[in-house]
Amino acid sequence: MALASDLWPLLEAVQGTTVGRIMSSFVLRSYSEAHPDVKIDAYVSAPTRLLARDMSGRCLAGREALFSVAEALAAGGSLFRVPPASGPFGQRLAQNTPARPLRQPLLIAQGLADDLVLPAIQAGFVQGLCNAGQALEYRTYDERDHLSLLAPDAPFVAELVRWTEDRMAGRPALAGCPPA
Repeated sequence: MALASDLWPLLEAVQGTTVGRIMSSFVLRSYSEAHPDVKIDAYVSAPTRLLARDMSGRCLAGREALFSVAEALAAGGSLFRVPPASGPFGQRLAQNTPARPLRQPLLIAQGLADDLVLPAIQAGFVQGLCNAGQALEYRTYDERDHLSLLAPDAPFVAELVRWTEDRMAGRPALAGCPPA
């Protein structure tokens, strides 16, 4: 559901948004902690580095989130001084982008008003999987954003339950891909 699937183009595309800069700090920090060749200092300029490290260390919920919002606004522009697709970070992002077909049934849902996982990037990712031979169901929802896709009143919630029940009952998933 609105999975951040194609990370490097997504990170580049959301730099103009406050939440995009905050999420980028989370991704960069986690990759730098998991992979010694990814260095925060190589991607974020000195004035912004402290803000990025601070944002990445707190949850994006509750009152503390206001500090992250203020820091993301102070960072302005892009969090990155070099493109996230470059160097070791870009290589690691590519390694963690699923590009081969899976044997398991796959359902991807996307809110078309999502300003974090951008619909155009998601559609490109889905088409790439389809081109690689992945059978999947891709569902889009007008006027749903990143969080409201799973709100209690969202149509996708009941659809997801039905889809999952069908798989658990051994009923086959659709065998196609959306038209290109």
